Amino acid sequence: MNNSYDVKALAPGAWAIEMEKVRAFLVAGDTSALLIDTGAGGVTLRAAVCECTALPLRVVNTHSHYDHISGNRDFPMQFAHPLELSALLQAGFRPNPVGDGAGFDLGGRILQVVGLPGHSPGSIGLWDAEAGLLFAGDTVAGGRPVTLCLTGASLEAYIRSMGRILAMEDDGEGGTVRRIFCCHGSLEVDMDTVRQLKDCAEQIRRGELAGEPLPDGSARTLPEAARIYRLGDVALIV
Repeated sequence: MNNSYDVKALAPGAWAIEMEKVRAFLVAGDTSALLIDTGAGGVTLRAAVCECTALPLRVVNTHSHYDHISGNRDFPMQFAHPLELSALLQAGFRPNPVGDGAGFDLGGRILQVVGLPGHSPGSIGLWDAEAGLLFAGDTVAGGRPVTLCLTGASLEAYIRSMGRILAMEDDGEGGTVRRIFCCHGSLEVDMDTVRQLKDCAEQIRRGELAGEPLPDGSARTLPEAARIYRLGDVALIV
């Protein structure tokens, strides 16, 4: 069991918890805290949380893939989008449903649920509007492909989600999204990456990009028919 992790401060009251192949995020307000995803297991996330805050804690899963939910068993109060509940129930968890537009009030700080389907049917992001932070789950990634080939994934929904993030771009007056955090690959991406991902998806839809076979080893966990599509600095597996 690999119990190693590294906690990195991102902004006042916000941390990334880096694990071997995935990261979780922790955000604290004045009265409570929210843990965004719980990793693939093998890490005692409770210890990592306690390094940052002793406030009452809730967990929200950005989606139901195993590498984001396996640590849920250590936390009693869990939330996820209704379209992800079935997979979580099958994994033995009993989360509460939380939908697009709902808010987690942490005391002086609110994280709003933003529906970002595509990678999975009920993928969500968590948006701290005041701080300009978007925790985007697996909807975006830097330095590695975004996967759109697993059960329930949708290229059309992904294009709409990318458009939604782009519509939240910083207006230059302190509003909307200024930093976007990812659970895989690089810690942050910028809006230019989001634009490239949207362009890549749109070109795939129009049949303008040629897909390549997956690298050796990837096919063991992904559908045999999946292909990787590259555009500039980004890639999608569809």
